[in-house]
Amino acid sequence: MIKPIKIYGKRKVGFIENNLIKAHKEWVKGFKVFTARSNNIGTELHDDNLNTKIGYPNEIVTETYLVIGGDIDLNLNSARNLSNYLKTKFSRFLISIAKSTQDAPRSTYKFVPMQDFTLYSDIDRSKSITEIDQQLYKKYKLTKDEIYVINTTIVEMD
Repeated sequence: MIKPIKIYGKRKVGFIENNLIKAHKEWVKGFKVFTARSNNIGTELHDDNLNTKIGYPNEIVTETYLVIGGDIDLNLNSARNLSNYLKTKFSRFLISIAKSTQDAPRSTYKFVPMQDFTLYSDIDRSKSITEIDQQLYKKYKLTKDEIYVINTTIVEMD
């Protein structure tokens, strides 16, 4: 292979030539976050599986996954921050509102507000996921009742 690109599939990792990539070629060279297109959020199943993986430059995924942040010029630090944001109860609750099956296409993220994932963010991303949730609740002025619904609906991730 002349310019191999790592590709993650359902249970396999392989390589593909750069010239064979059909969609979003502009995302190949940057950092991004990968997450499974199928997850349990918003279903009757336990919702602990919104796992994310940092996508490094020259890594792509099959349609089994979604690419998040491929178009916002992430670096390694901001990709980690985005990955952690997707693990918060806050974002997982908002995802759950837009879906009712295990399938989670891009549209299921429509209620999740975009954040600043850089060092200049209004959220201290050095904190734990639980502490980031608390900051998000405050940022969006959630009531005690709204926080209660989120905390009793969405489980902690391991």
